[in-house]
Amino acid sequence: MWPRLETINREIKFLLLEAVEERGRRDLAPVLRAWFPHEVRAVRTAINHTLQGLGEGTLPHPKRPAGRGR
Repeated sequence: MWPRLETINREIKFLLLEAVEERGRRDLAPVLRAWFPHEVRAVRTAINHTLQGLGEGTLPHPKRPAGRGR
């Protein structure tokens, strides 16, 4: 599934993440967490922003050990 997301325009991904947060879709947090390591920095930042807006914890850089994220 993740390689197929690479072809989607970044702005569409941002709109999707915004909609997830606006609708309070906490049920999608596991999907966001699974998607996170497969994205570029700007989209990872947006995913973390969405998770935070949903009241969930944010994720560290995918190459950093747990507990060392920003």
